[in-house]
Amino acid sequence: MAFKCLNSINKVVADFNAKDGKEYIFEEKSYEELKNCCDIIDSVIEQFCADNIKFYIDRYTRRLCIRMECSDISLPYPEHPYFKLAETVVCTSFSVSQNYTMVVDLIFTSLWKEPKERAKLI
Repeated sequence: MAFKCLNSINKVVADFNAKDGKEYIFEEKSYEELKNCCDIIDSVIEQFCADNIKFYIDRYTRRLCIRMECSDISLPYPEHPYFKLAETVVCTSFSVSQNYTMVVDLIFTSLWKEPKERAKLI
């Protein structure tokens, strides 16, 4: 069965909204853009044979982060979905896990912004 990232994204967004979201303004446009990336994210997860996939919201930057361990990373052609995804994220990085598998981190734009009154104080 194919992975569906939208369910995971909706869960972490709802969790953040319940805990910390009252302090910020939710960016519906950023959320819609992120939802439009879900098919590409799902494709990358499948093609990289990703495992231990973690979705979370960074509390300080309010950005969606996706971390996945991958047993088979191959980028054999320039049309690979990863390259399209890399164009939409703020940051992407590769590292090695304790199990010696490749770890891919994807960081997306913030889904919440500071209220105008508070932003003036900062």
